[in-house]
Amino acid sequence: MNLTLKIVEREAVSLTDLLISMCFGNYKMQFESEKSLLHIYNVTDEAVDKISALFNAHGLSFIPLDKSEDSLQAHNNSISETAQNCPDRNTRRLHESVGKIQTLHSTNIERACAILIETFYTLATEYNLTNLYITRLITLIRQELSLKFYSKESPNVSIGDIVTCNLGIGLREEISGPQVCSLVCSQESTGQLFVLPVVKHVTNNKPCIKLTRGDNVTYSDDYYNGGYILLTRGMYINPLRVNGIVGKASDDLLIQVLFELPHHYDFTHIFTRDIDDDSIPEIDNLDIEASEEVTHVDTMLMSAANENVVEVASENEISTEEVIEENTIKVTKKPSLEELLLQTFPEAFAELKNTSGDDQERIEKFMQAINMPTTRASLLYSFHVGLTIKTPEYLYIADEIFIKYGLFKHSTRTERVKALKKFFNDWVKQYPIIKKYYPNVSLPALLRIFKKHYVIS
Repeated sequence: MNLTLKIVEREAVSLTDLLISMCFGNYKMQFESEKSLLHIYNVTDEAVDKISALFNAHGLSFIPLDKSEDSLQAHNNSISETAQNCPDRNTRRLHESVGKIQTLHSTNIERACAILIETFYTLATEYNLTNLYITRLITLIRQELSLKFYSKESPNVSIGDIVTCNLGIGLREEISGPQVCSLVCSQESTGQLFVLPVVKHVTNNKPCIKLTRGDNVTYSDDYYNGGYILLTRGMYINPLRVNGIVGKASDDLLIQVLFELPHHYDFTHIFTRDIDDDSIPEIDNLDIEASEEVTHVDTMLMSAANENVVEVASENEISTEEVIEENTIKVTKKPSLEELLLQTFPEAFAELKNTSGDDQERIEKFMQAINMPTTRASLLYSFHVGLTIKTPEYLYIADEIFIKYGLFKHSTRTERVKALKKFFNDWVKQYPIIKKYYPNVSLPALLRIFKKHYVIS
């Protein structure tokens, strides 16, 4: 059936909202602005109830004028003629858009558009969102579609640039919005950018680094004065999301960020068992810069240590049950690395419960007890670092002893890791039993066990 409704208690804003809510129902309609008449065609009894509820929700009322079975002649007028009868320019534009949607002859698209409009109506009425906020949401949706389907040239960014990004609509606690300041940390071969967001305020003690205008960052716009780089909220984005470049981080700040960053993306604490750290591949024929010279005393100590090591059976001679007289270890099955180290160096680990002396003295005493040279600075400082790092790994250890103690100043990260591995492997060669059962044993694995048994004074 068809309806003609005389709208009373008319209010421009409420009427516009009402028409928007009704545009995508399973019926056709036409509005005569001068007469305040709303013609609805092919409406069902169920739809009449919904229309009545919409009028009540918008604070409007109507008087039904007829229920004739007239044809849709009025609706067959052109879309532009219908739009001219709308109360204002925005409503006319809406009707024109509705007409375009209807020309697609897709019930699914019409239904999806209707649901979207109903969603915005619900947000406004039930969640009390402001018109401005809903307008912003609609704009972000449109921008997201524009980024995906419309061609756009992205700015030519470099590592260290401070950029603004359109991160779209996010959920609670997610970084989102049309103009999010971010620091560019890396760019993949595919063009993807790894960025860290910059915010004005920080809560809940989130790991961050402060940006200060004129100190560690320069801006091209007076609007920006600094903020805080969130180290745990990094993300990869398409460069098309970059709106523009607004600043540049100093070299010192960028170095600080890149060294700090790996420490905040370590999830190995989820493992409850010991893991041999051999994740960094060996690089053949890598020359290690002599940033840490092997002293004459160091060489003498290593020689003396080698002389004092009691010969044990070769790998081919070791059976599943054997006795090594020096340490009285009886191996009946493969022990865990922790059990093996405790059996090999019982006095050294027992002494870790003795809290007398400072950390330096206690670490040196432990290293001497396991025949590890204390003159090897990188190994010595690795134990210091091992006490403070949550989950010791080669990369983190190498970074920390570089940042805190200034070692390996002229070496790359890979070279630092290579050096640590070499020095540790030189030491562990003294103990074939360890290499037999754990050929990939590593310095981080030793440090994790050391930290576990170390009683803080």
